[in-house]
Amino acid sequence: MPEFIDVDDLSFEVRRSSKRKSISIIVDRGGQLAIATPVDCDQDTLRSIIEQKKQWIFTKLLDNETTIARSSVHKEYVSGEGFYYLGNSYRLQIIENDQTQGRISALRFSDGLFQLREDKRFNGREHFIKWYTSQSRSWIEPRMPAFAQRIGVDMPEIEIMDLGYRWGSCSKERVNFHWRTIMLPIPVIEYVMVHELAHLQVPNHGDQFWEVVARIIPDWQQTKQWLKENGMTFAI
Repeated sequence: MPEFIDVDDLSFEVRRSSKRKSISIIVDRGGQLAIATPVDCDQDTLRSIIEQKKQWIFTKLLDNETTIARSSVHKEYVSGEGFYYLGNSYRLQIIENDQTQGRISALRFSDGLFQLREDKRFNGREHFIKWYTSQSRSWIEPRMPAFAQRIGVDMPEIEIMDLGYRWGSCSKERVNFHWRTIMLPIPVIEYVMVHELAHLQVPNHGDQFWEVVARIIPDWQQTKQWLKENGMTFAI
């Protein structure tokens, strides 16, 4: 099982190697954190190094958030542009203004198409974020109790928000999900849900935590790796 070390609200995968002579902190494009170290370095030493580098780490994480935000410039709110929903890409259709426009929503999903009113194109991203936020809640919320029961934790409150580079976070009584979560394939969304619920039982990323996740998501390692490699694709 992977080894992890937690410092405040940061969690690092510990990558030990007999070939390494020094310690390096890694912040990848998806916001995942790791610390590469010789095999005989104890966790107290690693934690001390992380504490010394926290300002640099947060700067790198902020840079990643900015990269995600900048990806939105590649989306154009014109007919034919693709937007993800539950892992599939669907085309956008701009609806011309007519006498019925006051009775239809600014953005809707119908017959396999996203339909955006022509007069709302200037702030199309805001309407997509609002739609994704609503859909994330309506899709995730009814599915959470079954997972919570299987893990053995009480059903928490759920919030949908912008979490920057993270897909989810949790406190003792609340689980937060990024509004982008509903863009992911269903098995990946379920992994994110189980991951956060497991933290209500095990707050760190130690072996016990991954054992809880594995009971529900046996192939969690592949799913975690897929999300790490492809998560940046799901942005607007």
